[in-house]
Amino acid sequence: MKKISGLFVFLALSVSLFACSAQEQPGKELPEPVRPSVPDKDDEDQYLKDEGALRLVTYNVGSFSKSDKTSCGLVSAMMLELKADVISFNELDRNTDRSGRVDQLAEVAAGMDGWKYVFAKAISLGGGEYGNGIAYNPVTVGEPVSQFTIAFPEAAEPRVCLVLEFEDFVFASTHLDVASPTERVAEVTEITRQMMDRFAGKGKPVFLAGDMNEQPADPAISKLKENWSMSSTNAPTYPSDSPKTCIDIIFLMDNSGKCTVAGAGVGNRFTSGNVAVASDHLPVYVDIMLSE
Repeated sequence: MKKISGLFVFLALSVSLFACSAQEQPGKELPEPVRPSVPDKDDEDQYLKDEGALRLVTYNVGSFSKSDKTSCGLVSAMMLELKADVISFNELDRNTDRSGRVDQLAEVAAGMDGWKYVFAKAISLGGGEYGNGIAYNPVTVGEPVSQFTIAFPEAAEPRVCLVLEFEDFVFASTHLDVASPTERVAEVTEITRQMMDRFAGKGKPVFLAGDMNEQPADPAISKLKENWSMSSTNAPTYPSDSPKTCIDIIFLMDNSGKCTVAGAGVGNRFTSGNVAVASDHLPVYVDIMLSE
């Protein structure tokens, strides 16, 4: 009887502890959870955009190694659902040992029905390369008329900014240094210098997108804001399963060309799958209307 009574006491305590842990603690603000991965049927068209708008996206996919290594197809489906037109991708592996010798950007583009892409190497890694990339829909944005990279070799982990110039706008993808605020300021200063040298006075809107590894009030972002305006929202983008910080951002260079920002948001809910599994970041988008 003593053994049986002890078992009942143990079970009762376990149930009581579980009930307490499942309740919100008084006075403690819990983080806003990511919404369910599969929306209600009424929400299937939640990413509608205005006719004539171009949707710019930035997405750190974490080399698909921080979550599900088979997420390339899922990301393709989500980007189509998001109705993207051009995408900045950060943390891409290209034929590395750790990623099974897969060209990740090529895999994503292959699942997007005619999309094209450009990869920019930041470092050699595990028999392959690691860096940024831009994927684009040639039907809606055309083909690049020029492209170049800006390298930052002095960082603890060298980074790069990839720039594609299209007929009507310029789109750049970067991933700033993770360790040093001083280095991030130096990187954005060099990006601004080169972009202004090349595109000031050309009448094209110039966009900079990527994982900035800083929040909107931090030093490098403050430096950027001397010559750029933040077009995306300040909604949190990281970590994807319980976002708390806004570090994935899209900027428009001041006085670079006329356009209207028609909308902006964070992709946190997809019918195609669980966005919290695809990467440890959430995708960010901005809708622009180009002036005639």
